[in-house]
Amino acid sequence: MKTARQLTLLTLLVALSALYAADPADKPAAAPKPTPEAEAKAAAAEGQKLAGGLTPSLPPRTFGIPTPMEEFGLRPNIGDVTVTEVRNPLGQLALNEHILLSRRLNQVTNPWEELAPGTALVVDGRKAVIVQIEPAEAPKDVGTANLRVTVRAKEIGGPELSLTWQQNLQLLNHRVEVEERREIVNRVKRELRVGSHLIVDGNRVLITSFKLTAQAGAALETNPPHTLEVDYSGISSPPGTLHSRENRAESGMEPTWHFRQNPAQGGADSLPQAMADGSIRMVTWSFVRRTVGGHPDPEGIQPNVIIIHRRRGLVTRIEAPVDDPTVATVEAQFSFDGRVLTRMFDWKLTQNSTKEVRWQLKPHPSETYLLIYAVNDPNIRFQVTPKSLIKANERALASLQALRNINRALPNQGTIRNLGTNTVEKQLRILDEIYKSDASQVLKAAVKRQTVITLAQRYEQLAIHHKALANEKRLRSEMALAAARRLELNAWANQRKANFLKGQLPAGSLADLQNNAVTNDTKELPLNSIAVADRDVATYKQATLAKTASDKAQDYTQFFGQAVAQANAAAKLRKTATQFRAATPPDEKKSTHYYLLSLKMWQEYLLRSEGLQKEERGLVKRGFVKSPLPPDPLIPEILLRQGWIYRELGLKEKAVQMFFNVLASSLQQEAFNLVRLKRINLVAKSQIANAYYEDPQKLSDYEEAIVKLKSIMVQPPGKDIEDHELDIEQIQLRYMRALYFAIRAIDRRITRDNRRLKLLKPTSLEHDALLSQISNFAKNRNEHWRSLAKQSAEFIEQYTRTNTRQSVRYDGEVRYYKILAHQALGNEQHVLREMEVLLQNSSVSSELEKVWASTRLQIIMDMANLVYVEAIQLQSDLERMVQLTDGTAPVQTGANDPRTLLHDSVQVHLNAAITYYKWAQSFDQSYRSQIFLRQQLAFAYERLGQKQLALDQLNELVPLFELHPGDFTPVLKLVKHKAHLRQNNLRIEIEQLKKSSQR
Repeated sequence: MKTARQLTLLTLLVALSALYAADPADKPAAAPKPTPEAEAKAAAAEGQKLAGGLTPSLPPRTFGIPTPMEEFGLRPNIGDVTVTEVRNPLGQLALNEHILLSRRLNQVTNPWEELAPGTALVVDGRKAVIVQIEPAEAPKDVGTANLRVTVRAKEIGGPELSLTWQQNLQLLNHRVEVEERREIVNRVKRELRVGSHLIVDGNRVLITSFKLTAQAGAALETNPPHTLEVDYSGISSPPGTLHSRENRAESGMEPTWHFRQNPAQGGADSLPQAMADGSIRMVTWSFVRRTVGGHPDPEGIQPNVIIIHRRRGLVTRIEAPVDDPTVATVEAQFSFDGRVLTRMFDWKLTQNSTKEVRWQLKPHPSETYLLIYAVNDPNIRFQVTPKSLIKANERALASLQALRNINRALPNQGTIRNLGTNTVEKQLRILDEIYKSDASQVLKAAVKRQTVITLAQRYEQLAIHHKALANEKRLRSEMALAAARRLELNAWANQRKANFLKGQLPAGSLADLQNNAVTNDTKELPLNSIAVADRDVATYKQATLAKTASDKAQDYTQFFGQAVAQANAAAKLRKTATQFRAATPPDEKKSTHYYLLSLKMWQEYLLRSEGLQKEERGLVKRGFVKSPLPPDPLIPEILLRQGWIYRELGLKEKAVQMFFNVLASSLQQEAFNLVRLKRINLVAKSQIANAYYEDPQKLSDYEEAIVKLKSIMVQPPGKDIEDHELDIEQIQLRYMRALYFAIRAIDRRITRDNRRLKLLKPTSLEHDALLSQISNFAKNRNEHWRSLAKQSAEFIEQYTRTNTRQSVRYDGEVRYYKILAHQALGNEQHVLREMEVLLQNSSVSSELEKVWASTRLQIIMDMANLVYVEAIQLQSDLERMVQLTDGTAPVQTGANDPRTLLHDSVQVHLNAAITYYKWAQSFDQSYRSQIFLRQQLAFAYERLGQKQLALDQLNELVPLFELHPGDFTPVLKLVKHKAHLRQNNLRIEIEQLKKSSQR
């Protein structure tokens, strides 16, 4: 019979086994001691069971997966701040932020994307890692007959094996009977996904995005017919788009799908062309055989193969209906082989049996599970390589085998995975029971440390939860505002039409018409921009020429009623947005509270570890212990965790100091796992740079960010790919952005100091010191411009040569930096060449057109402002020249009179500014930009002497001030006041000119 102490020990082992992600051992029953042969056999069976249990095919909330710092083989750790599991997509994801997609696939869609070397597999419960794939590249067409792909893999703690898949071609638009058509549709639903291959007219293409939706009007049917839209990128052919409609004919030989294809070189208005029968084939892959140690499996044996696949991407769209708070859609783009793959993720709020509400992510039918992580540190891209992964998993296997030995020495450390609420509470109860029992003080000390770790992680999870709730409410507030602005745009257009009709209807009838208006119809017009609304109003004004008075009265009633209803609905949405925003402070306060509690727990762990070390050193001095305890291997990770929490709290200086402590504590660690220590140090260095880059508070922060980013941008020496785990592309981008932001900060500082300089006496010491400071700032700015020009050129050259990852996404931004740098340095030739590339390049993929469009827009705006400012300066020079001469106006004869040349230059600059402003006006439809652009166009026309055109621009500008009353800031009020004054003055000046011309 076991004593209380033995039972306590067993309970502790059960708890620690769960914390180490191993299955808890059942209570052993009394039994005779087995023979050595039986023990050996049982140990082998246990090893097989453990190997299969390393990565069971279970949902991650049940088992968990290792975080990227330790990848698939090393134990989960507490110090990985590079990613955070997304449990609230609206609160944890943001536009243009990096994400990590982690999934397990039960079937192959594209071997060259999903079976790349370094990918982990689970084959019949045993983990392996892919070493090689043959053929290394996809063919450009159908490929050879019975095309096969074979991967060579190394089993963890076992032999090498090879796995072979064979290509299958499924015709999608050939003529078949109704039953076969249904099966083809089901196959498309199950197996088609982003990254799949199609054969289009004999050419192999890669699906970059697709939508499979119920046909319009049939969504409520039990099994509605579907439409399919596919964007693809050719392996060796042009990209294109396929439109398809499911054929639901009940009899006869008919195509399953009716496909149409947009012409490769067709314009925006080109109609899709019908595809011939049998021209579209879907590529799928079926497993053929496994060979282990050169011996194929017996006939009829087919192993269960699970692919553990990861992919980095960017969030490009987040949608959540204002009227349905239970659903959300996230769009993300991923890169593969120089192409951009776009995928939609659907989330839904669900309630489990314990009535816990959580966001659930819907996977594809081919995915056994799907997880999304928010990438906190894009500088880090941990490599998963055959060499490191095999070694790591062999160590993990040995560790788990040792963990199951109840006679092992109790470790003085602990690492636990992120656990759910119920699991944490259960573990805390177990640990508390152990602590209250008659266990030894050594065991109780270990329990306390585990309890502290568990509490620290639990508090941090609660902090993340409440921070996500606050962010979600902000996002919902912005979405409500966006919906309100759409309604206000429609109301604005309707009100303008109603106001136009006022002057054409009897004044006495307006009140009756308004009383008869239906003011609860919030039906929106298809207006999505100010330019579209302007065209809609102009079109209606033209149409009224043929309308009768009765028609106009009816239209007035309709427009007035809709305008009132839409304005009221918009006001309610703005009130909702305000309520969401007002509800964020309590969650932010709770988040801060739990972060502080987590810090307290981590600090207690550090103090306990330090106390044990001091006690052990004292025993050594008195001769009681032969060797002191080794340094606690969790200390660097805990310091890293503390630094991250300080960053989350906005305490940058404390965070940076903690990250330096990580580097210092790592030097004291025993080098039993160099990969782990190297990765911890790498994250700490990256976080120091990020702290200055992402949270700048003063000019010196920008300068510090430049120094730190530059220091980590140089790849460390090493032969193996796992020695290079920095994402150099992202660091280069951050380095260039830091240079650009620093330059802008220096510009603001120089402008401020120049204003101060004018108030000082030229001969004073303070004046000389400030002048010297301005000179140093200007020198630093020029150095930054030169660095920016050099780095942008290197980035573009690297992208042009390798075309890797997402470089194409940032190419436009980097060229913009290059243009600004060469412009500042006076290299006009480089400026013109890069501008031509940016403004005329049409080779960018359709997925990235918006990214390039925004960059082009920024360049055009900068150019327009630049030439307009130069025109003002030239005009000022012309006025001074006229005053210094005889006071006469420039001669308009084309002679070489300096006044004439200067006048012509002013005209050229103003006309160029007008051209650029008009281009920007057609693309930038934001409210403030439209006000600014119309104001600038009015100014430019007025300086050209074209007063009527200037008045026309002001007449278009003034109605805009009524569009979004809730967005009307004091600055816009000032702009409105000046616009009204200028509008009245121009009317008077134009009238005077007309009168003078009539005399």
